Amino acid sequence: MPGGARGLLIAGLALGLPACGSCSGAGAQDAAVETGPSAAQACQDFAEAFCGRLNACAPFLMEVSYGDVATCASRMELTCAPGLGAPGAHATATDMEACARAIEGESCDDALDNAQPSACSIPGARPDDAGCGVNTQCQSGNCRPSPGTICGTCSPHSGAGGPCVLDGDCSATLVCNLGVCAGPGVVGAPCSESQPCLRSLSCVGGKCQTPIPAGGACTSITDCDSAHGAFCDLFHKVCAPVRVTTTSEPCGLLDGGMVACIRGESCGNVDKSGQGRCHPTAADRSPCGPDITCMAPAACTMALRCTLPNPAACAP
Repeated sequence: MPGGARGLLIAGLALGLPACGSCSGAGAQDAAVETGPSAAQACQDFAEAFCGRLNACAPFLMEVSYGDVATCASRMELTCAPGLGAPGAHATATDMEACARAIEGESCDDALDNAQPSACSIPGARPDDAGCGVNTQCQSGNCRPSPGTICGTCSPHSGAGGPCVLDGDCSATLVCNLGVCAGPGVVGAPCSESQPCLRSLSCVGGKCQTPIPAGGACTSITDCDSAHGAFCDLFHKVCAPVRVTTTSEPCGLLDGGMVACIRGESCGNVDKSGQGRCHPTAADRSPCGPDITCMAPAACTMALRCTLPNPAACAP
């Protein structure tokens, strides 16, 4: 399915707070003297702000990832709670509330790329190379994930050309493109597979341009507005809407169009024609695998179980 916006705000979700490259600003206070909002209220406000921006900037991604804003918010609260009180973390409920307010004011250009507000940069105590489960545990503010686990390693942010797994691994304003940090191009800038555009734009004819909406003419899979569910039907040379379907229904390449699954469901058992069927996401702590996905922030670990973030389980 189109994935142009998938790096979005989701970049650091499985590991806690929003990814923030080299943001500066917000200092952390000791939770013991905090007199602001409760942790539950701050996490609720953070989740609602996060999902509100996702829905406003990439509604198609919201639909296929979570189904609706309410489901997104309930899941995102599960990313917030582990970041408060995690070993080595300094983040407080007041910090999270400030981050939520800052996210609400972001432009889609900033939200879709890696220019997160300074209020969401809340470094912790752990040095580079220490084990971590959330960004807030690390002095660098970056917990680089280890595939197949819920843990990672505190790592410095990479500059342009440096290695990355997620946008948050890169310095602010850079994005992770094909495993390398790169500066996204603005309108009119040259673009290619290795040179991305801002995620609010598309690479059209080798130049960063406003994405072509459904119904417009296209010549490449990068032309159309994937954030709003359009893909380039190369046979007819037109941007066509991606249809969204649900459990057990056919998905993939179907009747010349593209069909995606809703709520994070996987299009499993895909045959040679490119057609499969939607398989529901596995419940937290349930078995998962290639055709059975987990709903973020749960990750399918090497134990093949959907596992929620638990920074206390990650080595110091």
